[in-house]
Amino acid sequence: MLPSVFAISALIYAVAILTRNMVYCYFSALAMVILFITVDVSNTISGLWDPFMADVFDMQSQYWTAAERNNNELGFSGDILANRIIWFAIALSALTLAYRFFSFTKTAKAVKELAVKAGVEEKLKAAINLNVTVSPKWTVKTHLQQLLYRTKFEMFSVLKSIPFLILMGVSFFLLFFALTGRETLYDVNTYPLTRILLNTISNSLTGILLVVLAFYSAEIIWRERSCKFSEIIDAMPTPNWVFAISKITALALVMHAIVLLGIIIAISIQILSGYDDFKFGNYIGRGLIYYTIAYVYLAVLSCLFQVLASNRMLGMLLFVVFMFILTMSRDIFGVEHSLLS
Repeated sequence: MLPSVFAISALIYAVAILTRNMVYCYFSALAMVILFITVDVSNTISGLWDPFMADVFDMQSQYWTAAERNNNELGFSGDILANRIIWFAIALSALTLAYRFFSFTKTAKAVKELAVKAGVEEKLKAAINLNVTVSPKWTVKTHLQQLLYRTKFEMFSVLKSIPFLILMGVSFFLLFFALTGRETLYDVNTYPLTRILLNTISNSLTGILLVVLAFYSAEIIWRERSCKFSEIIDAMPTPNWVFAISKITALALVMHAIVLLGIIIAISIQILSGYDDFKFGNYIGRGLIYYTIAYVYLAVLSCLFQVLASNRMLGMLLFVVFMFILTMSRDIFGVEHSLLS
């Protein structure tokens, strides 16, 4: 475990040093989780690239009896040694790059940004006509227009962000290798049936969507407070439900975008394989509606935890603890009701 902890800590530390941005630290940790899941679900990637060494451990001990698992120790040789050497080298390389490019001195980038913002501010002042008479009307129609505008703002703020593009990239990496490896028993490849590809998408994305929910709910709910803009938002003549629905809609968009990416990859694999029975109704019904709606419900719950918590980290912890208790309720508490599964 210690080499794995050292490698992952070194990579996240290097990202923090080079970017000085907490968001990229979150996504570097998410990338490690996605790499672990990709190695686990794919048969085309070697277990040497698993930072947690779980795949190599399973390969070495898959034929051990229960007694051997309790008493035998893995030898530090073969794939285990190669895995440790690879990730130790990656960790040292990351630390070397962080040491090489880190600087305590401030760059001129902040000055340039201030100059650009000042120029934009002057153009805005020149374009604003202060002689306009405004008579506001706060009706239901006004609130619906505010909801539409806020929803568009929240959506585009997510879609245009670099972390979201990185998220889609790593999701594509995971889904591609998961969907191309369709081996069943005795290393036999199956036809790219729609139901098989949908099951692969759901099995591959479960952990990723939960991690994304925990992270993005914190980012979206705490955005105004992080920018010191929350008090101005509170003073605006806009109902609270407008902000709440727009933020939850943005979270739902992220969930649907990741699942839609998996569906596009699945259809592309079917086309390249010469399979033409696509069954688009199953993709829409089982993929975009039935499978994703559960994560929309969890998005509401995750936002609730962020509102109740005093900081974003505590909100993320509450969501993780709740999901852990819900997942383990069958084994720990003996709860077997289908509504909790």
